[in-house]
Amino acid sequence: FLRHPLLSVLQVEHVQINVDRVMWTNVKRIVLIITN
Repeated sequence: FLRHPLLSVLQVEHVQINVDRVMWTNVKRIVLIITN
């Protein structure tokens, strides 16, 4: 997931089942919630 060279500044943390937190180096973050 997120395999582009320009995205190497991202860190992805698995929080729960179907929930990931994506963090940039400039302290911005988003939470991804996966539903079906």
